[in-house]
Amino acid sequence: MRTIHAKGGAKKLLLHRIWWLAATALLIILVSGCGSTGVTSGGGGSSSSSLSASQSSLQFGSILVGTPTSQTLTFTNSATSSKNVVVTAVSFGGANSSSFSLLQAPALPLTITPGQTVSVVIQALATVAGPLTATMTVTSDATSGSVNVALSATATLQTFSITGSLGTAGAGANVALSGTSSGTIVADASGNFSFGGLVDGSYTITPSKSNITFTPASQQVRVNSANLSGINFTETFSIVGSVGFAGSGASITLSGAGSSSVVADGSGNFLFAGLANGSYTVTPSKGNLVFAPASQTVAINNASVTGVNFTGGGQLVLSPANFTFNNVALGTTSAPQTGTLTASGASVIVNFDTLTGAGFGFSGITFPLTIASGQSVNFSVTFTPAAAGNTSGSLAFDSNAMNSPSSSTLAGTGSGLVVAPGNLNFGSVLDGTISTSQIGTLTAVGADVTISSVTPSGSSFSMTGLPSVPFTITAGQSVQYSAAFAPPAGSPGPAAGSVAFASSANGVAQTLSGSGASNVALSWSASTTPNVTYKVYRCSISSAACVQGQPGNFTNIAGSVASLTYTDAAVSSGQTYYYALTAVDGTGVESVLSTVTNPAAIP
Repeated sequence: MRTIHAKGGAKKLLLHRIWWLAATALLIILVSGCGSTGVTSGGGGSSSSSLSASQSSLQFGSILVGTPTSQTLTFTNSATSSKNVVVTAVSFGGANSSSFSLLQAPALPLTITPGQTVSVVIQALATVAGPLTATMTVTSDATSGSVNVALSATATLQTFSITGSLGTAGAGANVALSGTSSGTIVADASGNFSFGGLVDGSYTITPSKSNITFTPASQQVRVNSANLSGINFTETFSIVGSVGFAGSGASITLSGAGSSSVVADGSGNFLFAGLANGSYTVTPSKGNLVFAPASQTVAINNASVTGVNFTGGGQLVLSPANFTFNNVALGTTSAPQTGTLTASGASVIVNFDTLTGAGFGFSGITFPLTIASGQSVNFSVTFTPAAAGNTSGSLAFDSNAMNSPSSSTLAGTGSGLVVAPGNLNFGSVLDGTISTSQIGTLTAVGADVTISSVTPSGSSFSMTGLPSVPFTITAGQSVQYSAAFAPPAGSPGPAAGSVAFASSANGVAQTLSGSGASNVALSWSASTTPNVTYKVYRCSISSAACVQGQPGNFTNIAGSVASLTYTDAAVSSGQTYYYALTAVDGTGVESVLSTVTNPAAIP
């Protein structure tokens, strides 16, 4: 204690001691209020300490279940503390205290000197999903008491994904997930699929799409803290069809890109499944049953094929396939030939027949007719030739058989005399001239024929080259003759005739036709000038206008005529024509018009 040496000093010393005593008493009161257990002795005062945390609450935010997450927290003994702080305990309490802990907890008790900071690492580790709360309490001898820190976190389950592919044909397919979680998604345009947000567990993936089969049908997988990829499926396709009720139990064979065989069900339906892309042939068979079509070619291209249908039924067998009647005499009917209709595979209803060809006849069946499977019915076919020569036809039967209509060919030969061609047409021939000859032919068909008479008609027609009657033509042989047409002058227009042949077998006739064409035949005397040619002129105006003195009324219709004749065939019925000539010498000098002819009237 400082001593003061001055007048009145005793009084000052007394006052100082009173202040100190008062201060000491106040300190005792304050420390007691703070829970102090000791007082410094000898007038030296008492000590205090304050321990604090860097945060009053520690938030871990979102954490994954099973994944530890840590944060650092510091504790400081205040620099103003007058003593050390001894930490004796660290504890966690609250609803989720087990989810929080200290990493590398310090050995206790722990002494923290004034101004010293101690760091600790707090770990959050959730075992279940949901919000987590706890309180961390640090117990020490600090004057400030225990330190509490609120802890919080939100735990979520860690999720994973399953991805795979169904192939391009699987685009748009439904992909179902079952097991620990369930759901359904649609595969994308490339056939890929992905399930996300999945927790650990067992799952089954099952794809489905109309008319497509996937291999395998489903896959079982397990998610174990990792994403799964490559869960792939192979798409296969099907061919679906029917062979009808009659085809139930039929064997259906598949060939081509793959081979298989199935049996049609009780309704005649069939299915080939698990097929890859490619070309296939489907062929049904069942005893004598006939299917239409007999087989079908089917192409699979990233899609199943439906509607591959067949119709099954009985078959109608017609025999023989050909009926032939040789050398049937005209006017007679052949002996009947027998045909047979047989049903196979199933009963057949025959509705009607269709017969073609002149002279053929059918009998023996009344329609409609039902023929049981395996049974036969006979019928007859005859031939009555209408003319000598060959005739063809057909006989067909309409039915409910799969091969309807069934048909046979018919052929017959009538024996007798045949003339060919049936008509000789000479066309247009100038009046007063004769046509080029045309050839006719007489043929004996099937048997010898004796010609007893030949009777032509039509005065403008003539025939040459035939032997004198009677004459015989051997079977299969022919005799030719010539015919001509000579319309008389001044008789234009059509003409008709015929030639009839009577024989030991039959009579035949050939028609003849032609047309006479109007014309004017000119002739003249030679010019006295040597080496000339002639021009022919024609006028049809009138007798007064068509005279030598009016050469301008004449039209040149021919030139450089070297002969002394000319025929004008370009005339019209009902017209009257006048003709004249000129002579042209070697130098080209043309004479005056000659005398005009008498009028030529065209009928």
